[in-house]
Amino acid sequence: MREGLSPREAAGLVNHDEIVCTYVDMLHYIVDRPVIIQEVRGTFPLFKYQGTLVAVIVGNAVRPVAPPVRIFFAIPERVEDATLEGRA
Repeated sequence: MREGLSPREAAGLVNHDEIVCTYVDMLHYIVDRPVIIQEVRGTFPLFKYQGTLVAVIVGNAVRPVAPPVRIFFAIPERVEDATLEGRA
């Protein structure tokens, strides 16, 4: 993202061919067994995860994902109860 560009505009810039990125600010994911695969320290810390997407919450509705999907995601917060990859 560059200065002065909204997240919605940034998502629109990367759309081409069959790749469609959408800016969504009201969608929440339900991920089973998130595992931290990398922690990036610095001015803006970032946690990279893998887990299993089992549902999404749209508004007040929980919509199951069937079959569940293995996903990778990165967020600046540490997910409570997430394990670190390689730990017993």
